[in-house]
Amino acid sequence: MVRRTAMYPGVCVAYAFDTPAVVAASRPRHNCFLVLVADGLLDPDDVAARLGVTP
Repeated sequence: MVRRTAMYPGVCVAYAFDTPAVVAASRPRHNCFLVLVADGLLDPDDVAARLGVTP
């Protein structure tokens, strides 16, 4: 996973940033993402637990 957080503190959903996303002309692409905003440092396992995902 490539993290580009040095440029700006924001969320940019670029689904095809490092892997092409091929979508047929007649099919929509549906995606979702989770964002956790924290004021401080969190351990990666703590972040996963707060988002309910497996690291």
